[in-house]
Amino acid sequence: MIFRHQDLLQTFTKLTGFILLFGVFYVVGVGSETEEINLSDFAIENNIFVINLYKALAKEKGNIFISPFSISTGMAMTYAGTNGNTASEFAEVMRFKTNLQTHNSYFRTLLSYLDNLAMETNIKFYLANCIWLQKGFPFKKDYISQVRNNYFSDVKNIDFRRQDRSRRAINGWVEEHTNNKILDLLKPGFINSDETKMVLTNAIYFKGKWEHKFNKSFTRDEPFYFSDTDSTLTPFMYRKAEYDLYIDDLCTVCEIPYESNNLAMVFIVPHKREGITQLEEKLSVELYLRWINEGYTQLAKVHIPKLTMASEFSLAKTLSDLGISNAFSGNADFSGITKKDGICLSEVAHKSVIQIDEEGSRIASATAIGTRKKLATPEDAKRFKADRPFLFLIRDTYSKLILFIGRVVKPKIYL
Repeated sequence: MIFRHQDLLQTFTKLTGFILLFGVFYVVGVGSETEEINLSDFAIENNIFVINLYKALAKEKGNIFISPFSISTGMAMTYAGTNGNTASEFAEVMRFKTNLQTHNSYFRTLLSYLDNLAMETNIKFYLANCIWLQKGFPFKKDYISQVRNNYFSDVKNIDFRRQDRSRRAINGWVEEHTNNKILDLLKPGFINSDETKMVLTNAIYFKGKWEHKFNKSFTRDEPFYFSDTDSTLTPFMYRKAEYDLYIDDLCTVCEIPYESNNLAMVFIVPHKREGITQLEEKLSVELYLRWINEGYTQLAKVHIPKLTMASEFSLAKTLSDLGISNAFSGNADFSGITKKDGICLSEVAHKSVIQIDEEGSRIASATAIGTRKKLATPEDAKRFKADRPFLFLIRDTYSKLILFIGRVVKPKIYL
């Protein structure tokens, strides 16, 4: 695995604009001191933001797929340059530490952890950050140093006055760092030649192989039910094996690990064919922890649809509705970035693509050692079939951090 980051774009402008994550402990050097970082505590806080963001976006119809980890990292770099009420809103909504040194330490530790994970396993997890600065604009050297040292971000100078050329350069960087899966993230007009002063980008490309692959010869077209009366034929993968299952009155949950067991994909299927809305309404961090902590390892006949899907969001209004409103106004305080007045956040653009097949999953988005779960009492194999609208997520199995989350309403295969 390797390291890079995606789908989150931010841009700074004058007056209107700057656009725009384990039970593992690390000891991190901070100056001449050291600080113990508990990534599990970090994950709990970050997952609260994940659920809140997902539930806000779930009001829209159709398929959803986001990388809250990507969004959190991009926003964390932005938060490092805030002060006053702007910083307070970021900390409350994003669940960031109010002490900036501690905040930076958490993200530096997290990114280092994932980088090591990438090198030690067969999973490919490419993460990259880059800040694009307007040539000649007075940015604070301390801020540039913070993002380089804590977020391992590259820093590039660019002339936003050459609007189309700068947009193509940034889109090219995103494409390169997502294995050409995220194309044209910045649309024409996204960069304002007079106002844009800084763009933050982070790119993620993830490719994981299942711990045990699905046999392609078992893949069959079967009905996927949109409702009790409407369905479509969809290629379903099949495998009979031991998986971690959780069942309650609302849904059935199945966790499928990737190679090395460091990451896993969790499928959450409501019992009712039209039960996705009720499931989303009850979604919480407490429910998520119950799904992954209280299940049993048991023999299961698992049917999962093959699919490829993409989601694209402009997150400015959503983040503002969640409570980060000051940053998008003329009262924004980004004095940690520049001495210039009148800088505010104008947009946060996010795009993610996922493909699931017999080998595993591939994701571009603009991430078990330990005790095994209890074994269920021997019985016939349970049947798990994701043949109706369902939720899914990808998590780190140590910290329980949610890296990706989505909803499938209509499986799609792009050939």
